[in-house]
Amino acid sequence: MVTNVGRGPYPVVYNATIEAPKGMEITVKPMTLSFSRLNEERSFKVVVKAEPIAGYSGILSGELVWRSPGHSVRSPVVVYKQQD
Repeated sequence: MVTNVGRGPYPVVYNATIEAPKGMEITVKPMTLSFSRLNEERSFKVVVKAEPIAGYSGILSGELVWRSPGHSVRSPVVVYKQQD
């Protein structure tokens, strides 16, 4: 969920950018959120897929950033191998 904190002019549009390392795929829908008033909320769906990397037992991290003129909302995305 993203809440609009921008005071206009309206509409305010936030565009998603995604950074994912090799072995991780991050998708978000929709890629653009449009707001017509202050404190309006919009929801979105994030899907994360990660492939096992041979010999690697660490953490993979990426990020989803929503950007509008004057504002950025950053969400880290972290994937780790669960212990067997």
